[in-house]
Amino acid sequence: MAALGYNATPTHALWTRGGFAVQQTPTRTSAVSETIATWIHGAGVLAYVPPEFDNEPLGPQQYARIYGRRHGWGTQFGPLTGTCERWFQIPVPCVPRRGRRTFLDEIALLFHSNRCGITQIDFWDGSNKTPYDVRVSPPLSGDHRGLTAKRDEALNRWQPRDPTGDMFPVRSALNISVQVMFDAIGGSGAITFSSVGVRFTLQ
Repeated sequence: MAALGYNATPTHALWTRGGFAVQQTPTRTSAVSETIATWIHGAGVLAYVPPEFDNEPLGPQQYARIYGRRHGWGTQFGPLTGTCERWFQIPVPCVPRRGRRTFLDEIALLFHSNRCGITQIDFWDGSNKTPYDVRVSPPLSGDHRGLTAKRDEALNRWQPRDPTGDMFPVRSALNISVQVMFDAIGGSGAITFSSVGVRFTLQ
């Protein structure tokens, strides 16, 4: 976790729906703010199942000809046939707020993809979609299972901001939605999510 700019301090565990996350002990950055880093394992990533596929004969894990395979190193998703675009959900565990306002500072996606790429990242604050979406152009693909220490050199790290450059507040629970475009030539297109890092700032 040091690569994200966090101190190597003791950790404690949190459970999140569909996966296990390790939350780092908060690091105080000033008299009025502090940062908290949370990691979610790729085994907790979920494929979005739209209502029209509730009765899909293939089952929710293979909606619209999509398969999902969970491994100890993450979850692999891919199309059974053809080219398609799909969303994947990453529920983020809440962080202790201590009566302070919580802001999303940065996210990092560790993944490996073949013949597919990430095209968009949306953020949900409870049931409300935030306006702080990230458009990824061209689509990000390839081997991104590691982190680069410098923010401006990392392709798989994002700092969502409003037009004035401010972080957006998180008032309830955060969910990250990741859109992937599959170009499955011969059915070989796939993406494997390894882990997701999220850094919050408390003020």
